[in-house]
Amino acid sequence: MVFSSAIFLFYFLPITLGIYFVAQKLAGPKLSNPVLFFFSIAFYAFGEAGFVLLILVSILINYVFGLLIDHQSVFLRRHRQTILLIGVCANILLLTYFKYLGFLAESLHQIVSLLGFSWTVTWPDVHLPIGISFFTFQAISYLVDVYRGHAKCQRNLLDLGLYIALFPQLIAGPIVRYETVDKQIRKRTLTTEGICSGLRLFCVGLFMKACLADTLAYNVDAIFAHPFEQLSTHVAWVAISAYSLQIFFDFAGYSLMAIGLGRACGFTFPQNFNQPYTSLNVREFWRRWHISLSTWFRDYLYIPLGGSQRAPTRTYANLLIVFLCTGIWHGASWNFVIWGLIHGLFIVLERKGLSRLLETVPRFFSRLYLIVVVMVAWVFFRIEDFSDAATVLAKMWFPDAGGHPVYASLILNTDGWFWTIFGISLIWSLWSPRLATTIATQVVRQRPITAELVKSVGAMILYLIALIVVISNTYSPFIYFRF
Repeated sequence: MVFSSAIFLFYFLPITLGIYFVAQKLAGPKLSNPVLFFFSIAFYAFGEAGFVLLILVSILINYVFGLLIDHQSVFLRRHRQTILLIGVCANILLLTYFKYLGFLAESLHQIVSLLGFSWTVTWPDVHLPIGISFFTFQAISYLVDVYRGHAKCQRNLLDLGLYIALFPQLIAGPIVRYETVDKQIRKRTLTTEGICSGLRLFCVGLFMKACLADTLAYNVDAIFAHPFEQLSTHVAWVAISAYSLQIFFDFAGYSLMAIGLGRACGFTFPQNFNQPYTSLNVREFWRRWHISLSTWFRDYLYIPLGGSQRAPTRTYANLLIVFLCTGIWHGASWNFVIWGLIHGLFIVLERKGLSRLLETVPRFFSRLYLIVVVMVAWVFFRIEDFSDAATVLAKMWFPDAGGHPVYASLILNTDGWFWTIFGISLIWSLWSPRLATTIATQVVRQRPITAELVKSVGAMILYLIALIVVISNTYSPFIYFRF
């Protein structure tokens, strides 16, 4: 069950919020926390009933390790770092088993074959539980924050379970660090302003996901269903451009819905996207794209490795390690490794002087550089097979007449709805904040109404449009669902 599904919008969400608001009004977090935890587990069970026990075990493991890290006995205080290491490793082992076991075994088999041995490596077929990368990273955040003294140990098992399993950000983030919501879990209040602003964000996010991302996805998937060697250059570029917009609105829209639902429930989740395609270099891109993940790796991996406080060579190595892990986090496949390393390599180049060069050219060329690098990297993100990815890249950069006539005209013959959505998505991704602010300002000047009313009416219009699309459309893939 995803936020853009009819069953969530018409059944789960109104029932959950209705009961939660009553519980919060009657007794505050003492009653609303158990209610929200119950519905969060029910939300997860709807999609992964066979893995509810897994998330409950994860909650219990981290609860115990949190208590051990915070325990005041002399023996445990001496070994806090060891306890933290064991707790973090326990989380990583769970993630490795369910997400990376097959990848590791297959890679080992390929290495053995290259060495000339005939040993066959076998591994069980393990299903990937949805959202495991997100709730595992949140669990690690809890242990580290308690160890560092940035947050208090959670002695209520159910409240810790609420942090790890809270349904708005359970399966697709943003990755909420424990220190961010520690006090909110213990005490929070609901306000009319908070509920309204949260629901507005949800409406906008739903429109981004259901209307923009899903429309683009339908056409992108149709193109990539054809043989790659039959691509024409212009089709390849349009397909990757549409995919770049699709993945942004797919994930940014879902994140915005999660942030909005969290705000409506009294929680403040961190911003996860900030117009990333307006960046002028790759470093800036990662300060704007999937912000909760990039800051997580910065604070829990890059800085502990030494960050940029060591020799330049060590700094570059740290950056490549972080982006290697970023790629692997996204998927158990070598194409994600390549995707991550492309970003890491360009960040290293920017540190070595490319950034200074970009500062000397007009902003248009800096932005063009960023867009090209990101789009080339998206090819590896979208296409798992290296030979197919190489074929698409060759078609993009070496124009020829080799495209199949029918396939070459596929995009040009696409209905006007695709091109309308493509244009709206392009404008939204590059100019939406300024455009929305200008429109709202002009409306407020012309009419004796408040900006809040303008925002609410606009969000409601987007919500109604999205509802129509959700009801009439059964095609709603979610790229980050598998992570």
